[in-house]
Amino acid sequence: MSIHKKSLFVGASFLMATAVTGQFSVSADANAQSVKLPRQIIIATNRVGGVSNTMANGFAKVLTQFVGTKATVRPVGNAAKWMGMIKSDDIDLGMTSVTELSWAYWGTNAYKGRPNRTFSLVALGRRSAWTFMVPEESPVHTPEQLKTWMRGKRLSHKWINPIIDHLNRAGLANLGFTGGLAQAGLTAVPVSSYKVFVSLWIENKVDVIGTPPGIPLVRRMQAGRKGRFIPMFTDAAAVARMQKVEPAYYIGTQRAGVPGVKKPIQALSFDYCIIARNSLDKGVVQKVLETLYAHQKELGESHGLVKGWLPADKKWANDRTVLPYHPGAIDFYKAKGLWNDKIEAKQAELVARSKG
Repeated sequence: MSIHKKSLFVGASFLMATAVTGQFSVSADANAQSVKLPRQIIIATNRVGGVSNTMANGFAKVLTQFVGTKATVRPVGNAAKWMGMIKSDDIDLGMTSVTELSWAYWGTNAYKGRPNRTFSLVALGRRSAWTFMVPEESPVHTPEQLKTWMRGKRLSHKWINPIIDHLNRAGLANLGFTGGLAQAGLTAVPVSSYKVFVSLWIENKVDVIGTPPGIPLVRRMQAGRKGRFIPMFTDAAAVARMQKVEPAYYIGTQRAGVPGVKKPIQALSFDYCIIARNSLDKGVVQKVLETLYAHQKELGESHGLVKGWLPADKKWANDRTVLPYHPGAIDFYKAKGLWNDKIEAKQAELVARSKG
């Protein structure tokens, strides 16, 4: 067993002392029993500097300062590289987009036939928006105009990251092209790296791209060739087409003020999340959540990206989930009054499905 699995016993005296000093806010349930903490809490993320890695470092800083054990971020790569580590208890928590974790859990898309039910959801968090960008000089401003204009155009597609192609397909389905690029009359332009993605746009080798607005890559693109982000359809039929491609996607508002977005638009959206291995004691999961909840101010100050996880009351427990919650998370949300009938019904649906 890994060194970090050696447990540090935290008794009633520690809980009482930390509660008095204000360094740790505990629930009545946590006060009622002592908790064994891992010597380290290992958090798996994608590559160094990626969105989830950046956010996880903020979370780790707060946990290390206040939870009573060290939290360490391990930039393993995409979730496919974590799955064995979750099964062998070599990581405790993971942070990435709920989309990929949903694929892994249910054994769909890139994980088809390889479901992994050894982890559960701890919290939903920062929302990421995504939509199509067209050249600023184009006449396109609405999704109706985009449907007509994009026929015969070139779309950045065939990525090394399957999630990006998946987003393209979901975006096209929202527009009514459930048959994908062929139905839309688009030509796929392969993308072998993020560097190539930027150069394809700047060098006018693609006409339309799908991407989150406001990310550093897009800011670099906009500096070389101006673009405009186009809203998605919001009607029930369009959302249903999109969610048939990916149930984790929904429609949310992209704020104005980032390059290519002069006024708020409705965009395809998805959440980042924290998961925990099922074998992680529920008392530890409760303690992690109690600590993060009690120190939202410090979380928000750790990095700008982490602010998207706040306020916790409105984000962490949500019936939008496509993954079942960890028992420790459920206990925490019930104690805080954040668990409701809708979330309970969704949890029961997902648990039943996982056993089917």
